[in-house]
Amino acid sequence: QERREFLTRVARVPGESISQAAEALNMRYRQAYGHASRLAGEGKIRVAETVEGGRRRLKLFPAYG
Repeated sequence: QERREFLTRVARVPGESISQAAEALNMRYRQAYGHASRLAGEGKIRVAETVEGGRRRLKLFPAYG
């Protein structure tokens, strides 16, 4: 159920970071990271690494976009 909500969030707000998605869904970062890793492994989302303000960020995108 949570993974489906996470996937829906990524589809609705592409380019959001894992921490932003976690906060919006009221879940811990580690849990959100786990969902992102699993969904990326299944080919349902893409994860792009960016650097903002000297910090590494993982941005999430739907696989079809």
